Amino acid sequence: IEQFDHLRFHPRYSSTLDCSCENIIVPYQSFISIKPQYHQLCSSDFVTSQWFAHINAAADIYINKDFSYTGGPIFQALASLCNLANNSLTNSLFIFNSTRFISNKVLSEELFIQETQRIIDIFKSKAVEIFIQPLNIIQVMTHSNLLVSGLFTNVQIDINSIYYPDLIVDVRYQNYNNGS
Repeated sequence: IEQFDHLRFHPRYSSTLDCSCENIIVPYQSFISIKPQYHQLCSSDFVTSQWFAHINAAADIYINKDFSYTGGPIFQALASLCNLANNSLTNSLFIFNSTRFISNKVLSEELFIQETQRIIDIFKSKAVEIFIQPLNIIQVMTHSNLLVSGLFTNVQIDINSIYYPDLIVDVRYQNYNNGS
């Protein structure tokens, strides 16, 4: 590398220097190491089956206005998000580590650093896309089909008349954020 850089900046060779590589295909993992760091919640007791059992047992004791009533499903959803993050990142890393860098010429250090940063940026954006894709599908499906949650947290149900055989039930979906 030192000799290449010396010759590259030499006036006589700077425009004509051409250095072929012996090995033109190099796995990304041989020069880029990615070690994911997950949110501390994903390794906490709050995403364990013991915690789910504890909070669900409390939900059976208290009235439905207590946090333990809705807390169990919330913590299970958080655990699912942690599993989704872990699985999608594991898949992304598998693909990344299977990908090869191809160049038949020696790159300058600056160009190599730029290319490495571009590779890392692409990995980050693809990993996010892989993580978000199932969430987007769930969101679209829930919104399109007007699904009611198991705890009825997204609807308000009013029974207009319980004394008549023709029971009239009014279902109003909750509005959140921007009223959508």
